[in-house]
Amino acid sequence: MKTNPRFSVNVAVPKPRFLLSSLLAMAVALLAGAASGDEIAYKDGAWQWNDASWEGGARPGPADTALIPELPILKTRFDSGRMQSNGLTQNEEIQTLRFADLYGIKVQEAYTLTLNGVVCDDMFPTSEDTAQVATNVIATTVLALKGDEAEFYVGSNHVLRLDANTLQKADEGVRLVKTGAGTVLHGGAAWNPTNTFWVKEGTYVRSGASYPEFRSDIVVGGAGKDAVLTVLPSANQSLMLATAVLDIREKGRLELPALGKYYYLETLKIDHGVLDGGGDTSFCMSNQGATECGTEYTLDGATVTNATLIVVWQGLLTIVPADIPSAIYGSLSFNTGYDIDVPDGTAPVDFLVSGNVVGSNRGINKDGAGTMLIRCEDHIDTWGGTAGRAFNVYNGALFLESGDDGIGMGTNNVVVAAGATYGGVGRHVGAPVNLRGLWGNVTLNGADGNRAVFVPGRIDPATGAIAPGTYYMGNSEQTNNVISTGYAELRCHVDATGASCLAVNGRLELSATDRLAIVGPANIPAGTYTLATFTNGFANRFADVTVNGVDLSATKGSVAYLDAQGESISDANYDGAGSIVYTMPETMTLVVFR
Repeated sequence: MKTNPRFSVNVAVPKPRFLLSSLLAMAVALLAGAASGDEIAYKDGAWQWNDASWEGGARPGPADTALIPELPILKTRFDSGRMQSNGLTQNEEIQTLRFADLYGIKVQEAYTLTLNGVVCDDMFPTSEDTAQVATNVIATTVLALKGDEAEFYVGSNHVLRLDANTLQKADEGVRLVKTGAGTVLHGGAAWNPTNTFWVKEGTYVRSGASYPEFRSDIVVGGAGKDAVLTVLPSANQSLMLATAVLDIREKGRLELPALGKYYYLETLKIDHGVLDGGGDTSFCMSNQGATECGTEYTLDGATVTNATLIVVWQGLLTIVPADIPSAIYGSLSFNTGYDIDVPDGTAPVDFLVSGNVVGSNRGINKDGAGTMLIRCEDHIDTWGGTAGRAFNVYNGALFLESGDDGIGMGTNNVVVAAGATYGGVGRHVGAPVNLRGLWGNVTLNGADGNRAVFVPGRIDPATGAIAPGTYYMGNSEQTNNVISTGYAELRCHVDATGASCLAVNGRLELSATDRLAIVGPANIPAGTYTLATFTNGFANRFADVTVNGVDLSATKGSVAYLDAQGESISDANYDGAGSIVYTMPETMTLVVFR
């Protein structure tokens, strides 16, 4: 057996290929040796630390690795008792504490253990061993970390339980790093290290008596292996100091309790990682600095689930172009006007909010060349606020999706700038007519050569494909309008269902420069497709109509403007109810008899 020069045991460790009879014989030898006091002592049904166990009768020093215990693993395979270090008899400082068994050891008593690292490993794994999970315990009063980096390596068949009442630094530069596929269960009341804490691999569970706050930056993942940090407090509290950084990287996941607490973070970075808020956890950001809440959140292919991101006083939300969407499965809340800049990455949808988007007293502006999707199937009135505040789509695309019973933009207009795209499915309901005028319209402000595009339909975040669907304006109690100021495009996707593209309980105000773009399969089936309906008439007809990018005049289809009785409307402006339909005639087949 290779030993540390500072200490050793006096019996060689047999290799796993030895027969069971050899192991039994060795166990007998161990018991005989233990009685003489020359080996690790066996007392009160457990193996004990003993000065005579170490070479020269000396305990391991600060530069040594304490292997606890290396030899008694052979004994415990045949003994009903469990191995246990019966605690420290004085404060100890060693380099690395190695639990090299599959059965569990407990280091206990009211002393300070100072070390650089912990290893929980399988020295003699067998098929039987690997089916077990060993829990090793450090239950000293204080566990002090030294050096530049304290590494806790826990193998896949192990659990390391830290019951030390206090985790602290022995040196200034210490950062704690969790490696290995196993689990660390960290209780205790105080977390004092103020350097970076990094969960590279496996699971680290932090619990405590109501206040398991981290005193440092947190990194989870980023080493190419699954890494999970779980926090389990018993009451509401902050996760970490307001000046700290929470950095969740690829394959990393942070799981928090459902306690409804505001977690104030100076900086939140999620790069292809997952932040799970547990149901009702809120994260707040503000330009007022750490005294209010965090100042900058960066989402790069990030997933935030079961949580709310709250933007207070213009906190900086940065979406990074990525290969997958940055997604919030929860709520995005603003208490002021806000510019959401969504750059265009390789993902078809760059920013997804699956839940409420809530605002109170200012307009919200969508900017950037990327695509944003707000999906809230179960919510009505996702956008409240003061009458007349606009949701401006300045650039890129914004899709808003819900069930037919409604999204409801509250009292807000949606204004689409030249070159931008707005679309979705659901119901858009604004304010009542008598509230400061008629609000809740969709207004399209295109320009010559740079149209404002309206695309009813449902976008697939994985592919970017648009499935036909109906965008509803208004309801039976109020009217809301679609208004074009020029060079707008209504893009209607059709399929065999014949579903309406746009249903306006109000007026369809077109301009003389607008385009109707019909999109369907390569060979659109014969039939009549309802593209738009309106209750209060329309102004102007579409200047040009295309079918799959080809001018209508070059196709066999036709577009008609019909009144409520299905009769053709001849006027350019009309005040009643009606519809716009597209008809694809049957293809004639010529049969020749000879």
